[in-house]
Amino acid sequence: MKLPDPLEKREWIYNQKEGQSKLKELGFAYLERKNYNDACDCFDKIEDEEGLVKIKAIAIEDGDAFLAQKIQGDSALSKEEWQKLAKNAQSKGKFHFTIAAYTAIGEEEKVEELREQFGIEKQEV
Repeated sequence: MKLPDPLEKREWIYNQKEGQSKLKELGFAYLERKNYNDACDCFDKIEDEEGLVKIKAIAIEDGDAFLAQKIQGDSALSKEEWQKLAKNAQSKGKFHFTIAAYTAIGEEEKVEELREQFGIEKQEV
């Protein structure tokens, strides 16, 4: 499948001109090409459980908190999955993702301990 350019993708997802089957096909095409963020956008829009489960597994395995945060609804990560993601992120040297994962589940003491350990200052928003 030929992937759309970013503007076409936006039209497909947000203007609902394409049907669910087209977005599912597009999501799996992105997944094949390891374009996980765009795949997640497609699967999330049509609430495709099959695709979101695959994205979730990839996010946990890769320790990718950014990708995991995109997964909403029934497919969102549990506390145990966030903890596994955090451990994977830390083992891969993804310290900001480690902190983001523990922040997502409200483990502030662990976050502060890791900030100190990694030398990462808390950023005010």
